[in-house]
Amino acid sequence: SIAVIVQNTFHVIYNRLDRYIYILKNSKRCLFLYSCSLFPIKMVLIEGKYAHQKSENLDEYFKANGVPYIPRKMMCSTNPTVEISKSGDKWTITTTTMFRTVAYTFKLGEGYEEHMPGTVLKSTTTLEGDKLITVCVAPNGSETVRTYSFSDEGMILTYKHKESQQEAIRHFKRFLFPIKMVLIEGKYAHQKSENLDEYFKANGVPYIPRKMMCSTNPTVEISKSGDKWTITTTTMFRTVAYTFKLGEGYEEHMPGTVLKSTTTLEGDKLITVCVAPNGSETVRTYSFSDEGMILTYKHKESQQEAIRHFKRL
Repeated sequence: SIAVIVQNTFHVIYNRLDRYIYILKNSKRCLFLYSCSLFPIKMVLIEGKYAHQKSENLDEYFKANGVPYIPRKMMCSTNPTVEISKSGDKWTITTTTMFRTVAYTFKLGEGYEEHMPGTVLKSTTTLEGDKLITVCVAPNGSETVRTYSFSDEGMILTYKHKESQQEAIRHFKRFLFPIKMVLIEGKYAHQKSENLDEYFKANGVPYIPRKMMCSTNPTVEISKSGDKWTITTTTMFRTVAYTFKLGEGYEEHMPGTVLKSTTTLEGDKLITVCVAPNGSETVRTYSFSDEGMILTYKHKESQQEAIRHFKRL
């Protein structure tokens, strides 16, 4: 009869619903696998090369780790390049800065050593989704965690000091195309200047020497031999050459004074920080292009800037 057919149909539907409810309650993994078959998962490419863009709270993080003032400031001033590669079951993370290149090769889940200045860390790296997570333990038991989070655009590297809970973040951009490096070495001829008299005046240069320096059309030559750089400046009055290593201090002898200077390389820029005996600080930034060089001077105390434009010879 119709009543019997309806009753049997109801029992079939009820039994099937009961089975589905059982699966949902007791086998979430089945549901996950089912959804995966319907919606393909897009995996982010981890391997590649990444260029540093900006940092947040880095000085505070290194301070929480007990890093002394000068090494801390040096590390905060770097713009590292990070390259991540994989061969078989071995991963390699290579970090390059103006001071050194460090590479660590490891297997996921297995311990390895990271040699830092003055200490050795016991580290383990795991892969969780699109993240590489490295846990480091110092000899005193202090623990830090580095988390590399990847996207199509780049990488975010998060540091966390477990004891103090201090965090820092460094943002990196993925290299999508071969990078064109601007040639820094070469000879450059002065074309024009902006605000030069005001800059020298802010530095306390007397009137006559100031006017003499503003009237010059210098030629600048930059060369490199091994890890030593030389910047030679020639004017109608004299030729001055300074040879230095990146990140190491040297002296610049100016009329009536001696400056303590340090030069670093950041991308296509050479940046020289000069400190006078009275503590006054100035910064020279050499920015390079295929056409030439722009030399920017900045007097920290007064914030006065000047610019000199040079053409590549």
